[in-house]
Amino acid sequence: KLDKSAKSIEAVKEMLDYPTLGTIPEFQKHLKTELNRPVMLKNEPDSPISEAFRIVYTNLRLIKLSSSERPVQSIAISSAVMKEGKSTTSGNLAAAAAELGKRVLIIDCDLRNPSQHKVWQLPNEGGLLKVLQNGAEIESVIQEVMPNLDLIVTGGVNRNPVALLDGSQMAAAIAFGKNNYDLVIL
Repeated sequence: KLDKSAKSIEAVKEMLDYPTLGTIPEFQKHLKTELNRPVMLKNEPDSPISEAFRIVYTNLRLIKLSSSERPVQSIAISSAVMKEGKSTTSGNLAAAAAELGKRVLIIDCDLRNPSQHKVWQLPNEGGLLKVLQNGAEIESVIQEVMPNLDLIVTGGVNRNPVALLDGSQMAAAIAFGKNNYDLVIL
């Protein structure tokens, strides 16, 4: 009786006054790959899960910013705790946009527990920390992971990332993304 958490999609809709973009079915137990956080649109493009991510991205494209008629150009995916699916969601939304011909940049900003390099099976070298700490050119740390989809890995771990992510170099990295890509996912 004390548990007030939402147990269904309907309960979430009732509790929150936000539009529902779609729902992604639980899929860890249905994986055909051994990846912990797969990009289903790349590994299993015809699966219902891939289609669910496409629907979410399509609905996201239809949302306009309240102050203007510009489409959403950057998205920050966040959660309160680890292992809730931020990296999986980021990778799949990015892949859905890239499939439609949008130029997409993912910037892995999880400097405490990075995982986008694992999602895309890349080494965690160079990356965002090189830009934020050493002033490296952002172009030098971008990796193409599929057509129309580029990635900036963290390039390491930082136990106190707040100052780095709140600094002028991060603002410049986001501005670079917005100027050179249709969508930036953080």
